[in-house]
Amino acid sequence: MNWFYSRSSAFSDSVCRLLKQPVTSILHILGMGIALSIPMGCYMLLDGADQFSRKLNNTSQLNVFIAADSSDKTIKLAEKQLTELFDGEITFIDQDDGLKQLSKNSEFSELVKNLDTNPIPHLFVLTPLDSDAKKLTDVAQTIENWSFVEEVSFDAKWALKLESFVNLSKILVMMVVLLIGLGFVASIFTNIQLQITIRKDEIEIARIVGATGRFIRRPFLYYGFIQGLLGGLCAALIIFFSVKFGLNAIQPMLEPLGFYIRDPDLVTLSSPLLFSVGLSLLGAWLSSNNHLKKIDY
Repeated sequence: MNWFYSRSSAFSDSVCRLLKQPVTSILHILGMGIALSIPMGCYMLLDGADQFSRKLNNTSQLNVFIAADSSDKTIKLAEKQLTELFDGEITFIDQDDGLKQLSKNSEFSELVKNLDTNPIPHLFVLTPLDSDAKKLTDVAQTIENWSFVEEVSFDAKWALKLESFVNLSKILVMMVVLLIGLGFVASIFTNIQLQITIRKDEIEIARIVGATGRFIRRPFLYYGFIQGLLGGLCAALIIFFSVKFGLNAIQPMLEPLGFYIRDPDLVTLSSPLLFSVGLSLLGAWLSSNNHLKKIDY
């Protein structure tokens, strides 16, 4: 009973101290929520961009153009070397077939009729089994060095650049999260330090009459826990409503491009909550422990 009373008393005291300064408490909690929701929102956008770049890589093809005046022997040599090098489907389009396909286009039909010779190069279309953009880039560079190859067109070159940009952005977001975490600890540390200053005489008297460090530290840990909990809930609500009513409004325009922003799941919404509570408790413990050491010495 005494165990429950001491903890419930410390918890209710922390709640009362928050309610005594409603404006300050609300602004502080709102600031915590906004600070946490920004990197989480950026991470969700980057996740959508990452899915978009992967989809581009999955549909990528290598187009290998062989000189129009190449002999059948050269074509067979090219096919043999491509089969040995490339792991995937290889489709050959003869220059005559290519000209026929071009003539079917109404914009070029008249132009094709006026041609004396066929300028269309032979084409090998390579469809990969492995959609690794880096690996396909290496294959394209190898093929470009062959003497009978006029040009290699790789559709996913810019997708590789997008993928690199997304990976770099994720690293930057993690750095921002780390900096925000340090700011969180510093903010709670300062806030608890202010509460300790207000109750300085009370703490010193309690220490003199034999109160343990755990007993003195408990109300400040609860104070930090409540602030962290409310700040994390605020961040989760900001993320949920931003995605639900903000980003989803433009989702129909992004879906044809393959850019899809997923609705926040339980893990996404609980992450800022756990992050906020953990860092708030850490800041409260460091602040109260620091003051207790000063009293003891």
